[in-house]
Amino acid sequence: MSMPGRLGRIARTLRLFSDWRSRARYVRLRLRPAEGPPVPLRLRPLGGAPLWVRPGTSDVEVIFEDYVGGFHEPPEEVRGRRLDCIVELGTNIGAGLAALAASNPDATLLGVEADPDNAGLARRNVSEFGERCRVLTAAVWHEPGELVVDRGGAKATGFVVRPVGELDRDVTTVPARTVGQLLDELGPGRVVDYLYLDVEGAHAGLLTGDADWATRVRSIKVSAHHATSYSEADCARDLERLGFTARVIPLEPTGWTVGVRDVAA
Repeated sequence: MSMPGRLGRIARTLRLFSDWRSRARYVRLRLRPAEGPPVPLRLRPLGGAPLWVRPGTSDVEVIFEDYVGGFHEPPEEVRGRRLDCIVELGTNIGAGLAALAASNPDATLLGVEADPDNAGLARRNVSEFGERCRVLTAAVWHEPGELVVDRGGAKATGFVVRPVGELDRDVTTVPARTVGQLLDELGPGRVVDYLYLDVEGAHAGLLTGDADWATRVRSIKVSAHHATSYSEADCARDLERLGFTARVIPLEPTGWTVGVRDVAA
């Protein structure tokens, strides 16, 4: 990112903070990144509650993405409507989940995150919202089992999940759960008003395999991963097959595909 672009992001993000200490911490994190324990940044959209981020990682970038860019926000067709049940698959550090909990004070929310460190920080970041907002440590997959969390040498938030191989020794594994199993955590037959799907390239397996869970979802937003061959157009086709009305929101380098059904319900 160019320096003017970087400074512009900093300036736009500074307006989010509810106190000068948080602004000062954020500037230091952006201009002089260094590793260290998580630090709190108090945000106006969270009513002044803290979002904890880890220095020297991409955590600070998700503040801009979610609270300025609106990456977590539901499709415009359902925005502003009452959302009683929200699920975020690939919740990272819980920044988007916390924003959704704050803007939907009566909703039940479930976040799912494969990386144990990210999931622990996400639970800390949504603790303000009590039992109505939970975070599970699990990988979202097309079948149940165990998967490896493979960071490939990357720090903190960069990783992929994959099946356990014959040569894997002393690796971090997490339980693999299907979307249907995860939705059952909310109660048998519970309808999800909004599901956000950001699972590091596992989208195709979830949307092209056994997807009976989709009948329980009223709106969905799927974040693209351009390192895979599964395009937004492919995703839109599969959402249409599952009964959604789908469209693509192009944005480099992310982009989304959204699908809605039963909007008037």
